[in-house]
Amino acid sequence: MEPMPTLSNSESSVAEFSPSARWSFGRQVCPQRFPANFADMCQFLVGHANTQQVHVIVRYDGRIDATHLQRALRMVVVAEPILGCRFVEHWYRPYWQRRDDHESMDLCTVVESVYPERELAEFLEAEMDPRVDPMIHVRVIRGDRDTLCYKMNHVAGDAPSLMKIIAMVSKNYLQGRTGPDVAPTVNLRSRDHSEVIRHFPISHRLRVIGSFLANQRKTRNLWLLKADQVGERRDGGHYYIRRLEPDVGVAAAKLAKRKRTTMTVVMLAVLYRTLRRHIGVTGEEGLGVGTTVDHRNYLPAKERELSPVANLSGPSRMFVPLPADASLEQVVEVINEQFKRSHKQRLLGLNYPGVILAMPVIRWLLLPVPFGWVHRLLKWGTRSQLRGLVRACGLANAGEMAPLFPEFDGVKVVDALATVSIYRAAGMGFFMSQFNGAVTISLGATESLAKPEVCELILDGISQELCSLEESSRPMPSASTEVPGQ
Repeated sequence: MEPMPTLSNSESSVAEFSPSARWSFGRQVCPQRFPANFADMCQFLVGHANTQQVHVIVRYDGRIDATHLQRALRMVVVAEPILGCRFVEHWYRPYWQRRDDHESMDLCTVVESVYPERELAEFLEAEMDPRVDPMIHVRVIRGDRDTLCYKMNHVAGDAPSLMKIIAMVSKNYLQGRTGPDVAPTVNLRSRDHSEVIRHFPISHRLRVIGSFLANQRKTRNLWLLKADQVGERRDGGHYYIRRLEPDVGVAAAKLAKRKRTTMTVVMLAVLYRTLRRHIGVTGEEGLGVGTTVDHRNYLPAKERELSPVANLSGPSRMFVPLPADASLEQVVEVINEQFKRSHKQRLLGLNYPGVILAMPVIRWLLLPVPFGWVHRLLKWGTRSQLRGLVRACGLANAGEMAPLFPEFDGVKVVDALATVSIYRAAGMGFFMSQFNGAVTISLGATESLAKPEVCELILDGISQELCSLEESSRPMPSASTEVPGQ
């Protein structure tokens, strides 16, 4: 593995910034420390923060200029200072500490490989400690064509944050090829959910708290795996990725249009049917599926564009009280009704602890409680779940990714997909992404979450459900009339 060369002052205006007690960028002053918000702490409290990662894999039809890519990425780290920090696990309140080596740390490495897929799998599964390692890293796997993998620790930001980083890298790359680098504007806006909450009136905040409390009762209706579907190993872990043909995505989009809903709702229904019919998992009274909602959508448009790299997303749960033999369209209708109701009430995705804990009154009540106590209490309370058979299941949708990737010096992107973290227990999370209509589903898991054959069986079931949907959408061939004697 060969690290990219460090930029000199003559190569980039970004490298002219030098460390001091407080970082100065023109008129902007960047502090050495940033507070860790409740969403950051929630991601860390999940445990196994080293495997809490978000990835985007990009395949090109040629080779890109990795030196310019490194420069473009380094400018993003300057613009989004949280990426140049490390997470400090303080006993009272964790915080982000600016790294001393943020100008020289390896952000982009190039690896020549005759087995690019093996190299990619090793990079995806390698741990990333937020207390030691950089928050963002890019690997260029070089053969006849380049495969690029963006890798970000989830403690620093969510999937929309990584999409924003990629867009910024693309912009910086193209600008750097046509002219001199421009010193980036440092984003010092708050990363806390309070930025979202402050736009809500008191009545809306009370409804959010009420929705959160009501939702806690329903979370007991979780999926229950069988004992032979779960292994013992809680280390390591693998990614299971399934790419479907474009026609399958078109069929799912047609169903979404016919039901006046979204692709996310259709995929949640497919996931529900797969787990009930192909895996045979059971639950109490009703079974739930969840999806991740970007809370930036609650911000005004101008503030949404300026939102920094942060964890500003949260899960929204839908509960399906239907039997295993319910049709896909029935499941879509049940989930869509709940989805629309939450959206209309402006509660979609807001029954999330990070939102509740960011409210001023709750924050004031928790002020004397040390982080270390909460960490130990959470570990004690979830110990049985981490080694049990109960699972919460959900799916996040990255959407269509093609617009994120312009041509680099005539080198085009031929495929792109996203993956989520490697989960060890309790939560079974799937990630969906699209590239020019082709759908990719991914799952990261250790044996303690589900055995490899179970993970493969789930992805097989999702493929079968979607392929049957594609077949049912095909027009029936017209009957031909045979003329005797011809």
